[in-house]
Amino acid sequence: MKQLQPSNKKHLFSKLLITLLSISVLSFSQLAIAAKLSVKTDRQVIEVGDILTLIIQADFQTRGSQLDLEILSDQFEVLNQQQSNQVEIINGNYKSFTRWRVQLLPKQAGKLVIPPFEFDGVKSKALPITVNQVKVDDRNRPYFLEASVDKQSVFVQEQVIYSLRFYHKGSLVNGNIRPPKFDDALSEQIKEQSVFGKTLNGKQYTVYEWKYAFYPQKSGTYKIPGPSFTGLLNFRATQKGVRAVAPPISVKVKPKQIKDGGLWLPASSVELSQKWPGMPQTVHVGDSLRRIITLKVEGLKSSQLPEIVTENGANYKVYSDDNRVEQMVTAEGVTSVLTVSQAILPTTEGSVQIPDLTVKWWNTKTNKPEVATLKTPPISIWPSNVAIPPVIQQKTETNRLDKLPSTDTETTKPSAQTPTMQSFSDAGTWLVVISLLAVMWLITFILLIRANRKLKVINEQINEIATAELDEGEKLTFSKSMCDLPLNEFYKELLRQLHNDFKIKSVDDIPNNALKGAIYQLESHLFGNSKLGYKTMQEICDNWAGLIQRQNEIALENKIADLESLYKS
Repeated sequence: MKQLQPSNKKHLFSKLLITLLSISVLSFSQLAIAAKLSVKTDRQVIEVGDILTLIIQADFQTRGSQLDLEILSDQFEVLNQQQSNQVEIINGNYKSFTRWRVQLLPKQAGKLVIPPFEFDGVKSKALPITVNQVKVDDRNRPYFLEASVDKQSVFVQEQVIYSLRFYHKGSLVNGNIRPPKFDDALSEQIKEQSVFGKTLNGKQYTVYEWKYAFYPQKSGTYKIPGPSFTGLLNFRATQKGVRAVAPPISVKVKPKQIKDGGLWLPASSVELSQKWPGMPQTVHVGDSLRRIITLKVEGLKSSQLPEIVTENGANYKVYSDDNRVEQMVTAEGVTSVLTVSQAILPTTEGSVQIPDLTVKWWNTKTNKPEVATLKTPPISIWPSNVAIPPVIQQKTETNRLDKLPSTDTETTKPSAQTPTMQSFSDAGTWLVVISLLAVMWLITFILLIRANRKLKVINEQINEIATAELDEGEKLTFSKSMCDLPLNEFYKELLRQLHNDFKIKSVDDIPNNALKGAIYQLESHLFGNSKLGYKTMQEICDNWAGLIQRQNEIALENKIADLESLYKS
């Protein structure tokens, strides 16, 4: 083998070193070239509404970094963005880059700037953009936003209809409406987006419409800032960005027209009505009468409706169910309906007169106060006609006092003695004496008979007082089987006994407070949808039995008192 000479070795080493240096320089140059972030647009001079396409390209790996488009938000609105990653190998040279394509809509006219972007220490340059105003005749505007109200002057809480319309030519690609803000007012959208055609100045427009109802809560000048609409429009074979703002609107709000601080209802119509479903031909004590009151108001939200309350009367009670509120929305405004369901419970016989129900309101059509009145005719109430439930009577032996023996008074008749006849010289005197004796004897006999009869009566009265007891027809009875009746029948039977047997006209007059409170709980359960305590029925039955026993004792005491008064007489 041929060995290299020292000079040749030195020459070969130099060539190798030069080659390595060249490769290093080329690699460094390529890295320096790849580390570039470029920004460009399809145009740098545009008009308001034109859509600008921005292309950002990084000729290096971005390592998952996200493009921060927030820096554009001050002067531009980002409509769309796309990202693509590409790899190129040309003549063995490897090249990768990331590209973003962003569609922008300028927010204003003037000299705008696309600020520089930065990735991994590599920064792009700022790019100036010129945005000019569009010179278009108002009669031929390709699009505009219009707002209006149905009233320029209203009262506090009165309904105002706010209409918003977007007019455009061409075809709308997409759009976004920023709805109006109604500060210090109640509001309701009464019409969703609708589309229709309209001709203005001989030009055909497509119209998008929205409607709102609002109710100012303060007097003074009420201002509504103009809402905005943004989107994309194809017009004359060109896609343009749409950005329109409606003019602001002011409404004069007058104060309430009441001085006493009472109910204020500014409405276009108020209707007050009632129904009595299932009303029987004859109403008895304890019957539950269903009453449904309906308040219909046009021009107010359901939250603005008043409460309807009927107080208890002297001879009836009122139990209210949960009220139901409905709100109906049309393009003409809001109509609210309040439905009140009540159970009217007569407590005494006679005539029930429920007071008139009145609702004061302000007619916004005539600008005058009005009153809606609901009158209820008197209702005749008859005593309870519920049949007495079967009573299980327990036969008990009653210890009676032995009757005192009657005393028979015997009348001793004087024996007839034959008087010794004496002769008198005067026959007339003898006849007079005999006549006097006969009269005296007859008077004595009559007095003895009367005394005997009175003594017998006195003895009988003494026996009656000593053995006094109520007859079966006079005695009130209680059966536990009554407590097993259905609650409605049980309640009516209580009222029947209360009126017929105890002569008590109302539950309020029951002398037993525990019984009275338990019956109130039963009424609230039957007619007011409240829960029934698990001890309520037992408490009613126990106290009712005690009330019957006490009533029987009082009746017996009264009977004995009557006998004693007869004896004394």
